Amino acid sequence: MEQSSDYEQNYGRCMKCKQTSISLVCQTCDSNLKEKYGMCKKCEQIKSINMGWCYACIYNYREKKYGKCIECKQANTGQDWCQTCNSKRFQQNFNNWTSGNDDLDKFIQTNQLSAKNEQQLLEWIPYDRFHAVKYIAEGGFGKVYEASWKDGNILHWDVNKNR
Repeated sequence: MEQSSDYEQNYGRCMKCKQTSISLVCQTCDSNLKEKYGMCKKCEQIKSINMGWCYACIYNYREKKYGKCIECKQANTGQDWCQTCNSKRFQQNFNNWTSGNDDLDKFIQTNQLSAKNEQQLLEWIPYDRFHAVKYIAEGGFGKVYEASWKDGNILHWDVNKNR
């Protein structure tokens, strides 16, 4: 006798509780999921955990607001910002800089991998990249200085210039 596939064995059954069902999830399990996660405010599908919208509506919103990444064709996560592609670029550059403190380096690197836009991004700035350094005051935890950054912060990745 031939082995039947998992699909054939479970055809007509709920994928959660295995009870007879005409859809993938029976009405009881569907109600439980809706109660547990709630409904998307936009499309009435089961929403993502701790979010008001389901993943599909979040993706569509991001694509409409920020456009698609010209490299990977996925929805950007910010204005001219693709978290997936930028994370890869930052990761490739990890060996090219250090603060001299492993814990601080790991903190900055973790932030760079998770930044969804330029406003969430932390960058290590070597002292020689500052100019017009000016002493401001001394506080309880140290001295405060003001300076200008020669290169400026990263706003987006220019694919054509590869920087």
